[in-house]
Amino acid sequence: MQEDFSLFSARAQRHGCQDTEGYDGGHALHFVNDDLNAAQDYVCLPGAVPDANSFTLRLWLRAEMGGCHTYFRGDEFLPIADRTDPAQYTDPQRQYGSTVAANTTFNDLRAPGLAIVHLQPRAYLTVHILPLGAQEAVQFTGIRETYDGRWHMLTLTVNRTGEAVLYIDDKKKAAADISAWEGLSLGLTSFRVGADSQGKNGFGKGDICDFSLEYRVLDGAEVARLYYRGATRMLLHEITQRHWEESPLFEKETALAFLDRASHLAGEGREEDWRALKAAYDAFMLQTVTPDLKAVVVSDLHCDGEEGGRTQAFRKGLQWANALGMEVLMDGGDYSNFGKDFELESYWDSIRALWKKRPQFVSVGNHETLERKCYELVQYHCDRLREQGLVGPEHNKFFYDGEYKGYHFIVLAQYSDTYTVTGYKRMWRHAAGIKPEQVEFAREKLAQYCGQGKPVFLIIHNSVPSLLDRQTDGHFSDDSALLGGEELLKVLANHPDAVLCTGHVHHGFGGGAGLYHLDAENFNVLDVTGFRGGVVGYCIGDKEPVGSRHGAYFLYVFGRTLLLRAVDFATGEWLTAYDQVFTLPDP
Repeated sequence: MQEDFSLFSARAQRHGCQDTEGYDGGHALHFVNDDLNAAQDYVCLPGAVPDANSFTLRLWLRAEMGGCHTYFRGDEFLPIADRTDPAQYTDPQRQYGSTVAANTTFNDLRAPGLAIVHLQPRAYLTVHILPLGAQEAVQFTGIRETYDGRWHMLTLTVNRTGEAVLYIDDKKKAAADISAWEGLSLGLTSFRVGADSQGKNGFGKGDICDFSLEYRVLDGAEVARLYYRGATRMLLHEITQRHWEESPLFEKETALAFLDRASHLAGEGREEDWRALKAAYDAFMLQTVTPDLKAVVVSDLHCDGEEGGRTQAFRKGLQWANALGMEVLMDGGDYSNFGKDFELESYWDSIRALWKKRPQFVSVGNHETLERKCYELVQYHCDRLREQGLVGPEHNKFFYDGEYKGYHFIVLAQYSDTYTVTGYKRMWRHAAGIKPEQVEFAREKLAQYCGQGKPVFLIIHNSVPSLLDRQTDGHFSDDSALLGGEELLKVLANHPDAVLCTGHVHHGFGGGAGLYHLDAENFNVLDVTGFRGGVVGYCIGDKEPVGSRHGAYFLYVFGRTLLLRAVDFATGEWLTAYDQVFTLPDP
C-alpha cells in the first residue's frame, strides 16, 4: 500500500501555522491568512494527489467566520443576488475566499486538479474536481455546515470506477458519477493544505487537524464510525475543559459526579455513546443553583402568518420556555416578516396564547416599517403593548421601560417619521436611526438603575458599529448598524453593567451571536441570533424549509453572572457547544 499523507508526516513541509488544540484536545494547526495576499500559513504534502488511483481525503476543520476574514471583500459590496445564490461560481466570488486544500488554483475553473475552498461572500464550502482530459468538472457547493465556528469532519471519497462522494460529519452531502474518469490524472502539482497551488487565497482564520490522504475509499458506515469516535471525544473534551466543578453555578458534588459519569458514558465512541453523553450533558446543565432570573432572548423572528414555519417555530419555543419556567421575554424586533397585518398578528396571537400578561420587552425592527406609516405603526405597536399590560393607557411611544424581580429593562426602537414601503429595495436605512429623545430616555434610566450589582438590559434592533467592526474586520454595510447612535454609545460607556441586546444582522451561533464586552466603550452587547437565512454560523440552510431552525437564548441570571443557553426552537435542541458564561465587570 502506498504511503498515506498527513499534516504531521516527516516529509510534509510546514510554512508558518501555529500549533493549537484540536477538537479533542490533541494537536492541530492554526491558519491565519488574508485572501487578498500570498498565504503565510500552509503545508505542502510530498508528491501529487493520488493519480489514477481511488482515494479518500479526510480532515477535521474549524472555520472562524466561514474560513474567510470577512463577510464581503473588496471596496464594493456584491449584488444581493450574489449574496444569496450559492449554486454558481461568479466572477466576484472567484476573487475572494479561502482554500482549505488544493493542488490547483483557486479561481480558474479550467485548471485540472482538486480544490476544497470557502467561497465569498457567504463562505459556502465548495469542492471542485477536474481531471486532465475530462469534459467538465464535478462541483459540490452550497455546503453551509462548516462555517458555524465548530469542528467538523470533512471526508471526500473518489472512486474512479464509481462515485465521488462528499461527507460532512456523518452525513452524505453530495455525490456524482465519475466512472468515465477511470485512468485520468488530477495533475502532478503538489498538494497544499491552507493555500492553493500558487500559494494564494489562504485559509484564514481556522484550524485543521487529523488530515489524511489515503489510497482507499471509505464507505458511509466507516465514515460514520470515524466521525462518532471523534465527536464523542470532542464532546467529552468540551465538557471537561469548562471546569464546571469550579463554577459557582453548580454544586461541586453534583458537577464532580457528572464529570465522572461522563467519562464512562464516552465509552468506545460509538454513535450511541455520543447520544448518551449529549443527553446527560443537557440534563446536567439544568441542575444549576437557583437563578435570580430566567429570560428568553430572541430577535428577528420574522413571523410569517398563523401557519408559517417561523411562527410555528416561535410557538414551539414559547411552549418549551413555559415548561422550563422562563419568566421574561426580550425581543429585539423584526418580529414580522414584511410588516403585513397577518404577519404582525401571528406574532401577537402567539403572545396572547402563550405569554399573555407576562413580562415582555419588545422592540420594533426595520421589517415592521415596510407597510405602515410611522404614526400608524406606533399606534398599532402601543395598542398591543397596552393590551398586554406592558405600558400605561396614555403611552404613545415605541420606547418604554419596566422592572421584574429587581431587574430593569429599557426598550429602545430606532425609527423615522417617514416610513415607506421602499424597504423592499433595501432602502430601510431610514429605519435604523435613533432619536435624541431616546438617548436622553436611556441616559436617565441607566443613571437610575445601574450600579446595583446586577445587569440592566437594553433592547434595540440594530447592532452598534463597534461590535460589527470587530466581527467583520470593518466590512459591514451601513444599514446593518445603528445610525446616529454616537451619543447613546457615550452614555453606555459609563455603565459596564449595561447589556445592550441587538439583532438585525442574522448571525447564527458560532458566527457572531453571543455576549461581548467591548473594552473600548466599557459596555456589553448581546448579539442575538437570527435564522431567517443567517449570514454566518449555525443557521437554516438554503434547501431547508423556513422554520426548520430557529435560534434563541435561554438566559439565566445569577447576580452579575449570566449563563446563556443556546437553543434551537424548531428542533427543541440544546446547543450546548454555544453556551456562554459571562460575569459583568466591576462598575
